[in-house]
Amino acid sequence: MLSPDFPSRLSLLSESFAHAKPYRHVVIEEFLTAEKCAVLLQDFPAFEKRFAVNETGEVGGKAVRMDMPQISSAYSELDQHLRASVRSPA
Repeated sequence: MLSPDFPSRLSLLSESFAHAKPYRHVVIEEFLTAEKCAVLLQDFPAFEKRFAVNETGEVGGKAVRMDMPQISSAYSELDQHLRASVRSPA
């Protein structure tokens, strides 16, 4: 799922994040394999008004999905992988 060389770039990405300007951020190129990206893009859900209702009850231009694992098996696999990768605080 992850690009094979991603783990070897972690210290460089950490350094980049720590020194980024004007605020700390990082861009992670080739985080996932091209194959996994293609499947996720293919499965990406269409805009649905029911997921775009704002706090005043109006439909906005941004939909928010809280059910990533239910979108498709590829999104479920990504969700599981990301959750398993989270380290607990020391």
